[in-house]
Amino acid sequence: MRRLRWKWLRGVRWHGLDHDRGRLVLLNPWDLPPEAVPCTVDLGSAGKGRRKTMTFYRIPAMSQGPEARRDRDGRCYLAYMYNFYLFRWYKGDGAASIHHGHLGCRNSTRLAWDLPINEPWDPAVLERRGRQWARDHDTMHRNRR
Repeated sequence: MRRLRWKWLRGVRWHGLDHDRGRLVLLNPWDLPPEAVPCTVDLGSAGKGRRKTMTFYRIPAMSQGPEARRDRDGRCYLAYMYNFYLFRWYKGDGAASIHHGHLGCRNSTRLAWDLPINEPWDPAVLERRGRQWARDHDTMHRNRR
């Protein structure tokens, strides 16, 4: 095992973070949000009769909305954010556009995908379909690694 060269790192205890997106991020335990749920995993023997464990924290994905809004041209649309994927579904359209950002963000980034929706224009439909798309999308990219 390599020894740490930086003295200031020797006393820091890092913990893992298991996010809905499946990424492992190292951070200090005092930086965790209040909704984090600790999960301790047994990693096996560490030699000399000791067990090696690691604590992960599950944090639910953030969501906002859905909300009915109007754009600058006066067209009505529904907006819903899940895990920083922002879905905008205009009334009468058969697909929702997908952006990165949140509901209060004016400069959200348009992504290359659209979410086809062949159901009535309803906030519950957008919420259900947007949440499912974000989970499927993140799972697909997680399994590619």
